[in-house]
Order: sequence, then structure tokens, then C-alpha cells
Amino acid sequence: MTESEEIDKGPLVYQESKVFQSQNFLCNVFDNGKGRFVTFEIYGLETQEVFYKKYSYEDFDKEFRFNAELMNPNRKEGRFHWVIERLGLVQVGKKLQLERKPEPTEEVPELPIYETTRKIPTGRMDLKERQRLRESMDMLDIKRSENIQRKRAETKERFLQHVKFIKEQAEKKQREVEEKIAEEKLLRERRREEEDIREEEERLQNLANAKVRSRAVEVKEQRTQEQDEEEYRLLRERWRVLDAEREADEKQVRERKQAELKARNEADLETKRHLDELQSKREAIWQMRESRIARKAEAWLKRVLDTRPKNCVRHVRRWSGTRSLLDCATTSGNPSLGNN
Repeated sequence: MTESEEIDKGPLVYQESKVFQSQNFLCNVFDNGKGRFVTFEIYGLETQEVFYKKYSYEDFDKEFRFNAELMNPNRKEGRFHWVIERLGLVQVGKKLQLERKPEPTEEVPELPIYETTRKIPTGRMDLKERQRLRESMDMLDIKRSENIQRKRAETKERFLQHVKFIKEQAEKKQREVEEKIAEEKLLRERRREEEDIREEEERLQNLANAKVRSRAVEVKEQRTQEQDEEEYRLLRERWRVLDAEREADEKQVRERKQAELKARNEADLETKRHLDELQSKREAIWQMRESRIARKAEAWLKRVLDTRPKNCVRHVRRWSGTRSLLDCATTSGNPSLGNN
């Protein structure tokens, strides 16, 4: 933390000592009433390492909302001791962080032992003793001022070193930018030169191609009329051959289509003839079935007329047709006709 952050922590209100990872640490609690937050700080007595854990008043009160003994905010020392019991150092990546664990750790915090007895000179002191005390007090002020000056000089030296480092970095960056700009300029010039050379080569190549084309045109214009007529004759001959081949191909296509059409018509005629034969056979079967049914009905009617009483005979004669006969057979209890 910086000096301003140390001032913002507020006054020291509580202290305990605790062992973290086999090292003694001094646990300090700072209470900032203006900022409304509490800061837990542990200071390594052997390694001089400092770790912080900060709580706002609202978050700090939430830690004890289910604790009936420490719910009262006036029990500050009990709350501070409760939190310090659960503080522990946790490895996060490559760094250690101060975290509050849910349960108390194995290390138990203890109150620091302050010096209770101080040797105070009493009685009458002689001149030498007073002079020695005065000199020691003067030396204390001198040492304090020397320490302040030394720290200021060290701070100034560090600041100057930092400024020098920043300047060197800025100069180095400026040199790198200038070198990069010079390289880009040189590269751009090279590319421009290469482009000019390529354009000149393309121009010369185009001129040479134009000369070749003009010469070919002149040679072509110098051809004689006989050569042209020979070419036209050969062209007409090729056309005649192509026309003959095309006519032969078209004739083959027409013949193939006619053959396919003839085969299709013959297949249709064969199918129709087969269907007609099937229909004639079906109609013959239907006629035989109808005649068989009529014969059976007549036989049954004769048998009924011969075996049943007269009233049933009168009833049968009132209706004509096969349907009335079937109804009479059902009424008399003889379903043999229906089964037939």
C-alpha cells in the first residue's frame, strides 16, 4: 500500500499475534469511520511481509448475522478476535493472499505482550547525568533528521533513476520508430524501382508484340486470290461432308424412333388382346355362377313347396324373386339357401 492508502486505513483499534505457515505475524485491525470500512492487516515479524483483508461496515455486519453473541456491533473486540481466528494465507497462483476461512484455523491467535515495567530515572541526578541525557535527546533529534534526509535522498534518487529509465525507454522507442520508418522508406523505394523496371519491360514487350502482329497482318494481306479460293473450296467440301453426316444421323434417329413406336404399338395390342381374353373368361364364369345359383334356387323352392303347409305356400307365392324365398327360408328355420 502507498502512504495515502495507509492514512485511509484509519486508526489502529486492535492487535493480536498469530502464527501463519510457521512464521509469527502481528495482526492489526484499523477502523476508518469516515470511509465506513475495517481493514485487517498481518505483518510478518521475520519476513516483513504485509497482507490485507478489507471489509465494509455492511459486509462486516453480515459476517455475524447468525451469531447471537457477536450480533451486537458494540462487541468490536470479540468480532475482531473471531475474524482473526479464521484468517489464513492461501496460495493463489504464485502469490499468497489473506482469506477468511469458514472455520477457525489450527493456529490460535494471542494478545501481544507489551512492556509493563519501564525504568524511569528517579531521585537526584548530577550534572554529568543530566548532560548525558540532554546529549542523547539531541542525538535523537539529529538521528531523526538524518534518517529523514537519508530517506528523502533515497526517494529522490529512486525518482531520478525512474525518470532516467523512462527517458531511456522513450529514446529507445523513438530510435526504433525512426529505424522502422527508414526501413519502410527504403523498402518503398525499392518496390517503386522494381515497379518502374517491370512497367518498362512490359512496355517493350507490348511494342515487340505489336510489331509481330503488324507483320502478320501484312503477310496475311499479301495472300493471293487463288489461295483464298482454295480455302473456300476446302471449306465448302467440309460443309458438304458435315451435312451428309448430319443427314445420316437424323435418318438413323428417325428409323430408331419408328421401330420403338412400332414395338410399343405391338405391345399395346398384345396387352389389349390379353385383357379382352381375361374379360371374356370372367364373363363366362359369371354366367355359369348365375345359372348355378338359379338352379339351386329353383331346387330349393320346389323342395319347400313339397314339404311346407299351405299357408307357407300362399305366403311364398305372394312374393316373387329370390329375396322373398330367402326371407321365407329364414322364417321357417332353414338357412341352407343362404349358405348356398
